Amino acid sequence: MTTTILLLALAWHWTPPTPDLPPGLVPAIIHVESRGNTLARNACCSGLMQVARRYSPWPAWALHVPAIGRLEGVRILRRWRRRCGGSLECALRAYATGNRALRDPQHGRAYALAVMRRMR
Repeated sequence: MTTTILLLALAWHWTPPTPDLPPGLVPAIIHVESRGNTLARNACCSGLMQVARRYSPWPAWALHVPAIGRLEGVRILRRWRRRCGGSLECALRAYATGNRALRDPQHGRAYALAVMRRMR
């Protein structure tokens, strides 16, 4: 019983490995998106990283589990980064605003700057 509780606690706080992303990026996104509130949600997003439910195969309630929310947020951020040709700023803009950031370099720029400022 104790082992099960310990494993569940570790899984709850697990963070996916992110060797391809700068250190501190995921905590910075979490701070900007939800201020660390696991129950944060708005009309279309849920969890620590405010994952848009339409981009995730997980049910909305699962995105409030910190490990799942981080896993999905990182997966989506990596996908945007690939679509942006490796540009972290473009990926952050797209994470916040979607496809429009790919067409308009100013769209979502304030969000990207807030995250990058928080990383330091």
